[in-house]
Amino acid sequence: MRYGWVKRATSLGTQLVSQRTQFLRRKFHSQCSHVRKVVFREHLHSMVDSARVAEDLQRLGYRLLVLAEDELAFLEVPKPTDTAGGDETALIRPRLFAVVAHSVGTVLQEWELVAKKIVTGQGQDKGLRFALADADVHAHEVGSIPHALSKGEPRVVDLVEGVDYGYTGDAEPANSAPRFNILFEAPEWRELRGIFDRGSLFQMPYAFTSVGCAFGMSRPPGKKESSKKLDNAVARDYVGLLMRRATRVAEVAAVWKALPSFSTDDPKQIHAAVQERQQPLADLFKKVKQTKHRNLCAASGAQRAALSSWLASLRHRACDEWAEAVPPPADFSLSLADGDEQDQIPVPLPEGSVMFAAKSGSAMYNLSTAESDVDYSVIFATPTRSLLCDPAQMKHSTSTVSAPMGSDKSGVVEYDIKEFGPFLLELCKGNPRNIELLFLPVEEALCVSPDWSWVREHRHYFLTARCVNQYMGFVGDRLKRAHRLLSEAAPGPLPPETEAGCAKLLYHAYHKLFDLQRIVNYQDPIVRLADDSLQRDFIMKIRNTRPLVGDLDPRTLVQAVEAAIDEVKVVRTKVDAERRASGLPLRPEEVAIGPLVGLFSKVRRLHLRPHSAPPRDLRERSRSSLAMAEGDTNPTANVVKDRLVRAETEHDVHVLFAAECSSRNLGTAHAESDHDVVALFVHRTEKYFSMYPVRKAIRCTYQPENGEPEVDIELLEVRHAFELCAQNNPTLVEALSSPHVYRVFLPSREGLPEERNWLDSARTMLRDGCNRHALAWACWSQSKSNYVSYIGTMEEGNVLQKKYVHVIRKVLLCQWLMAEATVNQWPPPLIITDLLHSVVAFGIVGDDPFSVDPMVCTELETLLAPEQLHQLRQRGPRRPVLDGWIQNRQANLKTLLVKHPRGEDPAGEIETAKQAWDTLLVPLAKTAADF
Repeated sequence: MRYGWVKRATSLGTQLVSQRTQFLRRKFHSQCSHVRKVVFREHLHSMVDSARVAEDLQRLGYRLLVLAEDELAFLEVPKPTDTAGGDETALIRPRLFAVVAHSVGTVLQEWELVAKKIVTGQGQDKGLRFALADADVHAHEVGSIPHALSKGEPRVVDLVEGVDYGYTGDAEPANSAPRFNILFEAPEWRELRGIFDRGSLFQMPYAFTSVGCAFGMSRPPGKKESSKKLDNAVARDYVGLLMRRATRVAEVAAVWKALPSFSTDDPKQIHAAVQERQQPLADLFKKVKQTKHRNLCAASGAQRAALSSWLASLRHRACDEWAEAVPPPADFSLSLADGDEQDQIPVPLPEGSVMFAAKSGSAMYNLSTAESDVDYSVIFATPTRSLLCDPAQMKHSTSTVSAPMGSDKSGVVEYDIKEFGPFLLELCKGNPRNIELLFLPVEEALCVSPDWSWVREHRHYFLTARCVNQYMGFVGDRLKRAHRLLSEAAPGPLPPETEAGCAKLLYHAYHKLFDLQRIVNYQDPIVRLADDSLQRDFIMKIRNTRPLVGDLDPRTLVQAVEAAIDEVKVVRTKVDAERRASGLPLRPEEVAIGPLVGLFSKVRRLHLRPHSAPPRDLRERSRSSLAMAEGDTNPTANVVKDRLVRAETEHDVHVLFAAECSSRNLGTAHAESDHDVVALFVHRTEKYFSMYPVRKAIRCTYQPENGEPEVDIELLEVRHAFELCAQNNPTLVEALSSPHVYRVFLPSREGLPEERNWLDSARTMLRDGCNRHALAWACWSQSKSNYVSYIGTMEEGNVLQKKYVHVIRKVLLCQWLMAEATVNQWPPPLIITDLLHSVVAFGIVGDDPFSVDPMVCTELETLLAPEQLHQLRQRGPRRPVLDGWIQNRQANLKTLLVKHPRGEDPAGEIETAKQAWDTLLVPLAKTAADF
């Protein structure tokens, strides 16, 4: 009881606070009503910096066309910011209405949001509402303007007509007074206004939409509605404005002529008056809509064509700006499928470039029978300009014939056509049918383009934990459907249709099960089974044997698959535990967003401009002397090839492989850049039996001739080169990963691992067998020695500027190799800007790519600016900002690297790697040395 007075005092204090709160709330709403009225009458242009709004939207990737006060802003209750200061305008935050044009960048951002939602489950669709520093902006994207005009959206129509908006320099129309200010108007918007005659947009859709808006605002609030809509004179006045807008249409004014005038302040009478006018208007609209108002109001065909041209000019301008801001990949020419290849694809192809096409289904698996249909899978890329005009062009079309599972479908053609953007999103989900397309050998495809090869090189990104679960889910679905068929059948022998359905479901289940077993053991799915494969023989027995009895009984096979799935789960846990204990990287849970967005952007950039390059088929690359697209389209590629022939003649060797290792890989090449080439060669067979040792390395430098660039060739004897590969040599890693390949000798396939060309095998061995810590140590050592030799010890003003690029690239590469987020990514990006973006995307160096000093980013951008690239060969002053960042990063990286001492090989990895490379070397050198 002695604390009772405390409780009573506390209760009394709470009541006083509650009463005070209610008083302040009533006072605030009273102020809000007054302020909203003031704002509605006096305008907000003095409170908003339109130039700043335009700049903010530009940074977000949108071009501002028109900015105006939003006539609906007064409907929202403003939030108080300073109730005690006496400044009533401080109680509200201006809300504006705008029309904006998106860019290629915003299309990419929207795609990235969808990808993040798939991967993380936390992405949100981006709406056109912007909370900027000066105001909240509600916007229409310009692509929706034709539809908004056709629907008579009042704000858009009046922005174009200019009747209720105060356009600077316009004479005020008769019988109207501008009520809302235009704060900003781009020249392009003035062009749009010039397309339409005055009053031509005041048609039935405009009247119908205006009255519908007035009816919704005037309707009394229901039980679930928390706010009154006509609680102030401003809102009532706006309803009157909407009704007067409707009378601008002659037919509406004639129908309403007999009705009482619209002038009242009573909310109930306002709603009744609106309702009284709505039904005659609906009848009139229904009648008129069936005749002349189906199209864009009353706009003529010429006006509609002019509107389309106006919109297209905006889109092309956005594409041109993006093309200037995002240069295309160096020396890459997009190749399209030619007519002969497209003739092999008997399906309707959409607008765009066919990136990939192949027979899918049982034909792709090498498991077809006489009763199988023919399935086609096509991946295409919509031209970026078309995509910007209509993002809905990222289409997906299919054609299937409905029939019972396992029925005879011989002669039936089905297809699945996907646009690249949605296909990449589906890859994130790990669906087996999409994953299989990436692992199908290129020689089995009908059409493969160079940009598809980029996607294929990153195919291991998508072998995630989600992908494993999807494979398990696929097998589980087939078993569930097989159980359903078996449960519907009577005991005893199965009917033929049930047996056929079970056979097909089990063929699907076993095929995915075999690949699933490979994936959980960190191997690649095979997809297409070899003719002499035991797994193929087993599946074909299921498909061809009738009746299915004994070991092939469907009930027995279903139980066997269920047991195999249980075993896969155990193996998956065991393999992951062993790799974790051995310090080996584990399979990521989801696809990394950074490389995914970079790949998507890269392909869109390639398809930005029309291409007329001659068609190529990548299958030729596995049949002849391989020349990458970059090498062929490089204007000085023939010079390099000529110097290679000269080097062969001068030194009596046979060059097996030659690739660029210069600024052309880094993305810093300019018109005066020379060529640094790394080449692998063999001597003649008889030299290997001589008493004199053969040369392991030869250096050839060819000075410029007749305006041709300098070519520096480093020739490495193939045995020596493969030994360096086994020891994780950075130069060989870069050379074998280079996109600029000038020569590849391809001998007979006999004796080569997995019956692939030796370059594919070498790249796979680098990906799977590279010791990332040893390679990171090598990169760190090169960055350290280069910095000391070419920067740290040089006199002021005598530093070769390109050495900063070389040192920084090695530092970033070391970070990339040491990061946990990149353990399943290969090869490392070669272009320095791509490498930097990848590092930042994985969060390796924080949100700021140069977290030590923000000035470093500006310094590097200045160094790598396109107009400054030719100056990299010149000597100049030291760059203190870059010096500090390099030294700091080198010290931090060494702290991480010392945990993995150099030179130690307790597990015998180098010897194991040598044996693998020797297996590749022997048949290659044996054939190549006989020249």
